[in-house]
Amino acid sequence: MYSDYVAEQMSMSEEQKQIVYQVLLDRMYNSNAEIKSKNLTMQKDKQVVYAAQTKIAQEKLKSEFGKDSWKILKLSNEARKNAEKK
Repeated sequence: MYSDYVAEQMSMSEEQKQIVYQVLLDRMYNSNAEIKSKNLTMQKDKQVVYAAQTKIAQEKLKSEFGKDSWKILKLSNEARKNAEKK
């Protein structure tokens, strides 16, 4: 999962890594659940859901990591893009 990449890049403890893992997992699960429950097919509609879930994830991360929350999300997106290239 992307949390491994984030933890490695930011030299996180195992506990911090688990927090990041749970927040990222919640973001993916909640996004997918909302998209399926609303039967969204248009990419622009999905983007609204993704943006809302990212904001929620950022707030959760901010409470634990302060201003590093956006860096964590940026690194998770970087890990996702790297995985898509493979």
